[in-house]
Amino acid sequence: MENTENNIVTDIDGNDYNLVQIKTQIWTKENLNVSKYRNGDEIPQVQDNAEWAALTTGAWCHLDNNPDNEAIYGKLYNFYAVKDPRGLAPEGFHIPIDDEIKKLITSFYNENNVGKNMKEEGTAHWRDCFKPADNETGFTALPGDLRCSDGEFRYQKTKKEFGSEGYWWCSYEEDCMPTESFDGLDAFTLSAYSDLCLRDHSIHGNDGLSVRCIKD
Repeated sequence: MENTENNIVTDIDGNDYNLVQIKTQIWTKENLNVSKYRNGDEIPQVQDNAEWAALTTGAWCHLDNNPDNEAIYGKLYNFYAVKDPRGLAPEGFHIPIDDEIKKLITSFYNENNVGKNMKEEGTAHWRDCFKPADNETGFTALPGDLRCSDGEFRYQKTKKEFGSEGYWWCSYEEDCMPTESFDGLDAFTLSAYSDLCLRDHSIHGNDGLSVRCIKD
């Protein structure tokens, strides 16, 4: 439910999300943190790596399987949760398709700075590096990392510093849904080492990513 007077939207769990208008688009300013589909059905939490890797239905986890991360980074979801017809986003919102991400990136004069303009300022969450952000868009992106399809977390597998990367799902229109193998899916990603917002076309359906929602 959207409360336009207070500029928030509320999910079925009662979590409030602030809204930000970026050009003609209205986005949630925080990552999705819901544990139920829009109809009230529970989305299971899966912590075990082998169980996560074998999933063919929707699930979520905390970053590092640590509930202390929920208040900052929200939840990570696999693509089965994203595509579930019961709906993951709050009423009146949806998970952006790739064209909407492309529109976000190209709506700015300097596309080479969009990542810098989308990331939260400072080093409270993003690691300190030579590419400081200014959050000019108000998107306030955080480095929620990614849970790989084998259940491990990407920053641990790659031995990168925590706080280096964030990944967010793109959805699909029904008439261009990829095959049931769900390999080579779309996401957008931001890095502490870059001022770009990149579109990644190599994500697997069993990967766990953050979710931002855009108004219908």
